[in-house]
Amino acid sequence: MFFFFFHSQNKTRYWTNEKTAKDQGRGGLASGAAGGTSVGGARHLPSNYHQLKRVCRDRGLLFDDPDFPSTTRSLYANKKPANLGGPITWLRPHAYKYSFDLKDICQRPTFIANGASRFDVEQGELGDPWLLAAISSLTLTPRFLDRVVPPDQTFDLHYCGLFRFRFWHFGDWVEVVIDDKLPTVRGKLVYLHSSDPQEFWAALLEKAYAKLYGNYENLHAGFTTKALQDLTGGIVQSFCLSQQDKFLTYQVLNSAVPRSTLLIASISFGEKESSSSAGGKQPRALRLRNGLMSQTAYSVTGLARVRSSNRGEVPLVRLRNPWGRGEWSGPWSERSWEWDSLSERDKELLSVRVRNEGEFWMSFEDFSKQFTHLDLVHIGPDDWMNEPALHSKKPWRAVLARRRWRAGYNAGGGPHYLETTAMNPQFFVQIPRTAATSSKCHVVVSVTQHYETRDGLLVLGKQKKMGAGGCASGAGSGAGSAINRAMHAIGFAVYEVPPNVNRLTAHFVAEQKPLDVTNHSVAREVVTFFTLPPGDYVVVPQTGIAHCEGKFLLRIFTDEHSNIWEVNEDNMIFRNVAAEGFEDGFKHPEVRSSFSKLAVKYPTEIDAAILMKILKNYNCFRSTANSVDLARPVSVSSNVGSPSGCCANVPCFNSLMFSEKPPSLELCKSLIMLRDFNISGKINLIDVPALLHTLHFWRVAFSKYDRAHGGKTSSYNLRPILWESGLTVSNKVLECLVLRFAKNRVLTAEAFVMALVRLHLAHERYLSIDSKMKGSPLSLEEMILMTIYS
Repeated sequence: MFFFFFHSQNKTRYWTNEKTAKDQGRGGLASGAAGGTSVGGARHLPSNYHQLKRVCRDRGLLFDDPDFPSTTRSLYANKKPANLGGPITWLRPHAYKYSFDLKDICQRPTFIANGASRFDVEQGELGDPWLLAAISSLTLTPRFLDRVVPPDQTFDLHYCGLFRFRFWHFGDWVEVVIDDKLPTVRGKLVYLHSSDPQEFWAALLEKAYAKLYGNYENLHAGFTTKALQDLTGGIVQSFCLSQQDKFLTYQVLNSAVPRSTLLIASISFGEKESSSSAGGKQPRALRLRNGLMSQTAYSVTGLARVRSSNRGEVPLVRLRNPWGRGEWSGPWSERSWEWDSLSERDKELLSVRVRNEGEFWMSFEDFSKQFTHLDLVHIGPDDWMNEPALHSKKPWRAVLARRRWRAGYNAGGGPHYLETTAMNPQFFVQIPRTAATSSKCHVVVSVTQHYETRDGLLVLGKQKKMGAGGCASGAGSGAGSAINRAMHAIGFAVYEVPPNVNRLTAHFVAEQKPLDVTNHSVAREVVTFFTLPPGDYVVVPQTGIAHCEGKFLLRIFTDEHSNIWEVNEDNMIFRNVAAEGFEDGFKHPEVRSSFSKLAVKYPTEIDAAILMKILKNYNCFRSTANSVDLARPVSVSSNVGSPSGCCANVPCFNSLMFSEKPPSLELCKSLIMLRDFNISGKINLIDVPALLHTLHFWRVAFSKYDRAHGGKTSSYNLRPILWESGLTVSNKVLECLVLRFAKNRVLTAEAFVMALVRLHLAHERYLSIDSKMKGSPLSLEEMILMTIYS
């Protein structure tokens, strides 16, 4: 067995939301494959663009964006840009025929110039180099840029100074609208702009991107990976080649090149870049002696192995500079002597493979030495289908899930939290043994935590004040220290499981180590690209520290057939203890005798107040052969909380279930509801033994996880306690139970009983409605959720 890993507002209630058949799929995951099935999740969130445009045209006005004003606030928040020889002035490209008191930059502006290269873009004095690199990497996939930059916009027909752009944000394509006022110095653009002075799509794109992140200054604190994801929506991975083993680097290239993955190589100089950006100016692209250019995104377009007469077998890498310049001039370049050592057939084959201007070959050895960074953008099946340039590559199959970590429910932390890590969300990956997957299946797993971009605050799950065991904070990439303080250290673990294991438990994770655990990083996304042989696996997204709350997006790509679903349970009562207690309780003569004594002291029908007296003062009912006197009060004995409950002197219910706190009137009202079929607020005294039998059974289940015998336990234990009590619940129902009945991650015995009462009532109501209407309009889960929150 071989593994290799590469690290790197709707107010409708949940239970009344309309769900399509696709939403009701296994585990609630959105899935897709390269056959046309939608991956889902990547929703398009429209703006008010058309409404704004209509208002501006009706009133004869040019749009002026109040959310991103033409002031210094939109340029910077902390550090003023360097002196560029004059003040920064905001100008429109074209405004003469609408207002004579507005200045413009040129007289005949175009959004996208006809006949010119859309990718001929310059950085400018203050432009964002990361965005420029990301734009240039899309030269081979023009449809991707059409999605970000809608090409139907113009400065001529219906012009009103309003433009729109789209960016990927946490699984959604968000539309950003802006006006066309651009920052200039002496009439020249100082940020990103096209080489053609009449073309403005690039400058306006950067302005929209700056609005997304709060201001222009915040763009310069980013990385190419962030911009790549914002423009493509793909899963982005980054490798520092100087710190990467060459064998693993080649494995990455060999695995990624044939698949629907974009590969971008670049050269940067680390500390030299920081010094060059002093005063607000960004690092510039430099031509090196070997012909390559720094700060430029080279696309890796192919791999080959050739046999040289004097060097043996040599692996080659094919690259392309989108600008058509900056080609490699070293060994295996276009005119190098190394080509003379190849056969004519190999020469012809490799020359045919160089189809585009700016494309060239170099040896893998030189590639790993000259380039400092390698970025991978794994493209989902929907985008693969929409981009013809990728059809020669093998598509990924994709599954996407939007979930959240919630303290006390499923925020179990990393693998070193042995008692809670198994409570994290779990996703089952089944790779069947077929002819295609007999050896290995390539898998990409990505966990993205929620983040906000406006006002420069990349807040990944806004946190409350951290108490003991709080969430992580630390250095990381992003715009300012406020971002880093709000980010969680995230990651995931991959476990191999035997065929009979459907869910990881605390016992399993304590005994079995995971195949791989990512480094929990303070980042917005953590990605691993690896291979797995046929088998069953469980992927566990997690935060590095337990109890950290936040939303996350899980994406799993596979290149072969696989079955992936969220580990979940059905809502089911597999042992109805209340019914058993009523039927079996009076089989024993001792029980009938004890009940006769109760009948003398209490009326035939009792309400919640009388039931509370019984629970406070009398023994728990036990349906065993041992004699139990229901009419005799007892004192608390030394076996309080004993899980077996089989000793002769059974403690009173107060000490068994609620420690020193007596049962509340509200609890007793809920217990009455279990047997109050006529809604009278009372039950027959003959039902008391069944209630006591049920409570005793629940007490035994609860006590197994009440290690301190204090009448409380961790809310993370609710699922196994419910199992011991004869029930299973879905993940959504379990989350709602924790929200409703737990407090500060603690579940008391009384709250546990209240939860069980609500669950039994919900099942009862659902069966009643289903039988009367011959089919309930609500699902069982919806009925349970309505009952819990009623």
